[in-house]
Amino acid sequence: MQILRAFLPSGLLSHVGAFYVHRVLTLCFPLLLLPLIATRLTVNAMGIFFVLQAWGLTLSYIIDYGFSTRGARSMASTDNADGRSTEISRIITAQLLLCGIILPTWILCRSFIPILQDNAMGAVLAFIMGAATAITPNWYFLGTHRLSGFIITDILSRIVTLIGIFILPYADGDFNTPYVIISVGQFITCGIALCLMARREDLKIVRLGAGLSALRENWKLCLNVIGFALSVSLN
Repeated sequence: MQILRAFLPSGLLSHVGAFYVHRVLTLCFPLLLLPLIATRLTVNAMGIFFVLQAWGLTLSYIIDYGFSTRGARSMASTDNADGRSTEISRIITAQLLLCGIILPTWILCRSFIPILQDNAMGAVLAFIMGAATAITPNWYFLGTHRLSGFIITDILSRIVTLIGIFILPYADGDFNTPYVIISVGQFITCGIALCLMARREDLKIVRLGAGLSALRENWKLCLNVIGFALSVSLN
């Protein structure tokens, strides 16, 4: 431990530790969620639930657009508050623009994809879930070495999600209710994370052109980052 502290800047070791704790907890969440879903839903309902969840994850990768990587890197390399504020506002504006661009396409896709045609509520929840997951600014806390507060809120929302799925009543064929519960948990995480970020940073209102500029600048990173993630999700 002393050797690591000699080579790492002050505070970096605890930040790296927090990062890996969050990664482990993120991987453990599905391992806890799967048995709960399996005991509450029929096989068919569980299958539809996970297909819809895969659609939501796919949408989140597209809306993220590689900004989770760019944002963390920008926060780590920007020393002044004004520069951080501008970059944060550009990223959030770009992601909101993506939501507006993708929504009509998603409505069109829903008209041709059978599982989305038959489950309109699930299709809506998939879009909402994907947007909330992508807009959650975990990249900000990672880049500014302030992961501890975000980890606490994320863990609490996941615990609330698991408790809700376990105790709330719903039929064994109702796959929408657990999806609503998970979406609410993600909204809690997203809302609290945005509030924590807004308290620390002087966020600005930027023009739509700034968001479009961020999209143009990031398209190569987007293809690089989401290519593998999309292949896993679609499989």
